[in-house]
Amino acid sequence: MHIPDNLLDPPVWLGGYAAAGVAVKLSLRRFRPERIPEIGVMTGLFFVATTIQFPLVGTSVHLLLNALMGVLLGWASIPAILVAVSLQAVLLGEGGITTIGVLTCVLGSGALASAALFHSLRGRAVSRARLAGLGAACTLAAFASSGALYVLVLATAGKEIRDLAWFAVVLHLPVAAIEIIVTASVIVFLSRVLPDALDPQASRAEAHPARQTP
Repeated sequence: MHIPDNLLDPPVWLGGYAAAGVAVKLSLRRFRPERIPEIGVMTGLFFVATTIQFPLVGTSVHLLLNALMGVLLGWASIPAILVAVSLQAVLLGEGGITTIGVLTCVLGSGALASAALFHSLRGRAVSRARLAGLGAACTLAAFASSGALYVLVLATAGKEIRDLAWFAVVLHLPVAAIEIIVTASVIVFLSRVLPDALDPQASRAEAHPARQTP
C-alpha cells in the first residue's frame, strides 16, 4: 500500500502531512517514556514486515500489522508508523517522500480503529477463544479502515487510480487472513505470559503508582 510521489495533488499530500502532524501531537500527549522499548520493538517489527513482499497476480503484497500495532501501542502506534514509513521511503525507496503523511494516516487509522475496538471489548473476552475472536475482529477493523481511506485518498487522482486502489485492497485480502492468525495468536499468547501488555489500566497504574504515605 505504498504510495509513490507525483501521484497525489499537492493539497492532498500536504493535507496528509497536516493530519499526521495533528495525530502525532495527540499521541505525544499520551506518551510515557517507559514505553520506549516496547515502541522501538514494534516499530522495528512493522518496518521489517511491511518491506517483505509476496508476489501475487503479477504484482506483490505485504503484511500491514497495523492492527497489532494498535492493540499493543494504542496512540503510540502513530509516531511508530510515521518513523517506519519515513525510513522505508528514505532508505529503501518504498513509497514517496511527499506521501509519508498520507500513508501514516492510512495505516494509522487502522491502528486506532483496532485499538478502540480491542479496549472497548477487552473486558468481555475472558476466554482464549473470545480473545482470538477479538483479535480477528480488530484485524478486520484495521483492514477496513485503512483500505477505505486508501481508496478515498487515491480516488482524488482519478477514476483509473481509484480502480487500481480497489484492486490493491482486494489483493491484500489473503494478507488480512494471515494477519488475523498472527494478531489473534499474539494476543492469546500475551494474555497468558504478559497480560499487562493488553491492559491499559494496568499500564497506567504502573506509570502513576500510588504515593506511599510515611
